[in-house]
Amino acid sequence: MKLSVDEYSNYIPNQGTKSTIVSYEQFSKIWMMLPEHVRIRNAELIYSAHTEGFNLQTLYNICSEYKYDYKFSLLLIQTKKNQIFGAFIDDVIRLHIRGYLGSQDCFVFTVQPNVRVFYETGQNMRYLLGEMTYFQIGGEGDGPAIWVNERLERGHSNKSATFGNEILTLGQRHIDDTFDIHNLEVFIL
Repeated sequence: MKLSVDEYSNYIPNQGTKSTIVSYEQFSKIWMMLPEHVRIRNAELIYSAHTEGFNLQTLYNICSEYKYDYKFSLLLIQTKKNQIFGAFIDDVIRLHIRGYLGSQDCFVFTVQPNVRVFYETGQNMRYLLGEMTYFQIGGEGDGPAIWVNERLERGHSNKSATFGNEILTLGQRHIDDTFDIHNLEVFIL
């Protein structure tokens, strides 16, 4: 049986059960946010901090194996307060000393407590910055939408001009921009 283009764009891979952060239903909601040309791909979980360790260099080493393939990254972060958010990057999350990676297809999102998506605004091209001691997604405005330290244990979220997002980790009084990471996963698409 041959699928039409519309049926391909509605395809959702059965990957939700491989994530320890999101359910299949939540994964499906994230999947429908992706650009149509990406939704026809399969998702492969390549990094989980629970199994690979909470270390940025390990994350970079695993992801860099895919840098010569045309791949996309789906980042999921679960905080110790059980907030879930992440980003879609149209490149591989990796150390890159020449500045930012990515394009206008990149976006950030929240899953829990509420599903929200923030696409790029066109104000700048600060999508993914992979440094030795941290990585960040987005920039300018009040700062990066997502910033994570080298031990993958702590980060913060700001209102980023790149995505026009709200703080992704709203806590009490809607000002809690720092977070402690319970788990972090990266899927390659």
